[in-house]
Amino acid sequence: MPNCLRCQTPLENVTPTPTEQVRFFACPHCHCQYTQNEQGRLFDRWLMPLTVPLYMILFEKEPLTCIERVASFVMEKPSEYRKVLLEHIDAELSSPTQRLSDIHKFSYANEQQLREFLAKLRAKIADLSEK
Repeated sequence: MPNCLRCQTPLENVTPTPTEQVRFFACPHCHCQYTQNEQGRLFDRWLMPLTVPLYMILFEKEPLTCIERVASFVMEKPSEYRKVLLEHIDAELSSPTQRLSDIHKFSYANEQQLREFLAKLRAKIADLSEK
């Protein structure tokens, strides 16, 4: 059984029906949720904080051009969501635990572009929060 990427607690398998293609896990301690793909890689499950802004750039050839739009969307969310999102971005960028490109099937963006996007998005959200 894999451990949580954030708190290292052993995860619980919450896959609704047995499948060989994908499995779902939940952390009983910090409540993070994950998907494990057929290659065995674990990554944030849809609707975990990192997945939402990344989904918004799924088909973008130049993700960095979307910072303003995505930051505006995030700023409309409750402050608790923004706080958790920034925590998850900080943790992932300072100590990578997953391949961001596994989270969605990106048409154009690669791992480096996704990490750069999150870094710039984090800075933009922090800047907007100070105003």
